Amino acid sequence: MDRVYQQQKGIIKMSNVAKIKDEVEKIVGNAKALKASMDELEEWNSIEEIIKNFKGIGKFITGVVMAVEVAADHIKADLEDLKSEEKLEAAVQILDDKVKLPWYLEVIDGPTFKLVLSFAVFFLNGMQGNSWDLSQVKKALDEGLDKIGMQI
Repeated sequence: MDRVYQQQKGIIKMSNVAKIKDEVEKIVGNAKALKASMDELEEWNSIEEIIKNFKGIGKFITGVVMAVEVAADHIKADLEDLKSEEKLEAAVQILDDKVKLPWYLEVIDGPTFKLVLSFAVFFLNGMQGNSWDLSQVKKALDEGLDKIGMQI
């Protein structure tokens, strides 16, 4: 949906959401456990599968939130007037791209993901305040360690 490019004065520009999603793809490539959980998530195509794997969802959601935060920080110079809502929308789209639910649930998955991600961010803000220290996560990624889902 957001992979649509905007054209202004003959210049084609990517939206902030699309830029963040592209950067998350690069980060996930370095985080093997997060990538494996994302790949596994694509196989959760029923409510039974989601319930069966419920325990891992919280860790995965935290990993997606952290990946979006790190991605936005990596490319902050390329982002124009980034808003929290754009980071949330990028995370929602990442989940929506990965989770393939039955057709009758696809109508509500976007709003549901948005609600779940908002709660995750609220929880992380409660633990760390509104300004998160991403230095440990970035250092681990730079060293090739797979700690994207670790506590911030």
